[in-house]
Amino acid sequence: MHAVSHERTRKDKLIIVSQNVRNLTSIKLAKLVQLALEGKAYAFLLQETWIITPTGCEVQELCDGKVLLILAGLKRKVCNRGSQGVGILLSPQAVKDWKDASSKISSHSPRHISLDTRIQGTKTRLATAWAPTSGAKTWERQDFYHESLDSCLGCDRNLNIIGIDSNASVGRASASPARFSEGKHRKFFRPVGHRGFGRANKAGTEFREWLTTRLMRATSTFFKQRKGHKGTWMHPHTRSMHQIDHIRTNALTFSYVTHCGIAPNFLHVESDHRAVQVVL
Repeated sequence: MHAVSHERTRKDKLIIVSQNVRNLTSIKLAKLVQLALEGKAYAFLLQETWIITPTGCEVQELCDGKVLLILAGLKRKVCNRGSQGVGILLSPQAVKDWKDASSKISSHSPRHISLDTRIQGTKTRLATAWAPTSGAKTWERQDFYHESLDSCLGCDRNLNIIGIDSNASVGRASASPARFSEGKHRKFFRPVGHRGFGRANKAGTEFREWLTTRLMRATSTFFKQRKGHKGTWMHPHTRSMHQIDHIRTNALTFSYVTHCGIAPNFLHVESDHRAVQVVL
């Protein structure tokens, strides 16, 4: 970002919110649009919208084009309840930035959308993604990581922000950072911080491997949270909390993050998942 970005006041902070909305109803959408118009968040990264998009991806202009809703989903209904679907809701400032940058949707599928924009003059890849559940077969999760998630990645020299329902528990950092080889060089990288919650499951271990090789971080696991504000989803049977909703950032973006964690209640819509926010 430009040098002036380091001198931003508290009033100038930029907030991006990510949430699995479990069906983007008209009531939920109306609340998010109002929050966007009021400047409460720069953008909302949404998962499980359950909205059918016959063309695969569509852009809806709301409030005379002041707010944009970009949707990707299944082309036809596969069950009565609804399935998959993701979306990005852009505030008026985000709409202006996106149009000035490119108005380009980089890639999309029923499980992800990524777009290229500029935040305060810096090239940015903004994305949302919804992973297969932890009960899915390993090859299904690997396909998601290497197709959908890889499509969300931008250049290392640019900002990269991915809101995701990972459906995987990544736990907390181990005593030593992960090692991996890149050509003849061995690198060390910590994709998960000491502030993580709970233990890692098999899906979480696979996801940590993807984060490590892509040099991405589960941002909220590096920041202190209020007591009882780490878990983002409660298992319906065991009633135990799990931290499966994250905002992933690359090294450049991480250097500008001032906080990441559970969003204030007024930024949530009704869902069994809590919203997560990153503050830049």
